[in-house]
Amino acid sequence: MASLGSITRVTVPHPWLLAPFEGPRATAEALSLLPSAPWLLATSAVAGHPVLAVPGLSGGNAWTAVLRRFLAIKGYAVHTPDKGTMRGAHATVVARLADRVSELASEAGQPVSIIGWSVGGAFTRQVALAQPESVRSLITLGAPLSGSWYPEGSAAGGPLPVPTTAIYSRTDGTFDWRRCVQRPGPMTENVEIVSSHLGMATNPMTVHVVADRLGQADGRWRPYHSAWHLGEDDR
Repeated sequence: MASLGSITRVTVPHPWLLAPFEGPRATAEALSLLPSAPWLLATSAVAGHPVLAVPGLSGGNAWTAVLRRFLAIKGYAVHTPDKGTMRGAHATVVARLADRVSELASEAGQPVSIIGWSVGGAFTRQVALAQPESVRSLITLGAPLSGSWYPEGSAAGGPLPVPTTAIYSRTDGTFDWRRCVQRPGPMTENVEIVSSHLGMATNPMTVHVVADRLGQADGRWRPYHSAWHLGEDDR
């Protein structure tokens, strides 16, 4: 354990040790959003920019409702996958998400930013790799970069051709954090927060990272920086 400013870094060897506490932790994280509102609302924004929020494999769009509401207040055109998108064979899910991204990019006349939570992030990475011309940026929340959600033999954790931010937590009660960080690249970063897995989309740290990343001007990507930021992992 190492103290970094007001944030304490904790490494848990096995996510299942924290799994029983996921629910209460997620509730506490959501409740901390209100007092964090002035800090979060102070972030810049690109008004009207299309954003697609993709939930985890077993979760519906309601799981991203709070994050989507915040982004809508900031002026983004926020969208969700169509009903039933996350069901079925993995390749089918990826194809549906790719079609949705293409549709939104065509309607808006500009690339779409994607937020992919958990296994939803695994699918959105494949979309960004397949059609980078339709994706402005990708942000994953506790998304595994290995496993059965990827085609056999794929380099799941490698750099993508679009700006990509992987948000992860060493206290994730579902996935080992080491599975959620990507290899270095020119527009690739890993941002560590302190969060549960279920509460990642309502954690104030997550919301700030997402808002900061989406608020960057086109062609001016830079690594995330904040006073509380723990920095790149030291694997």
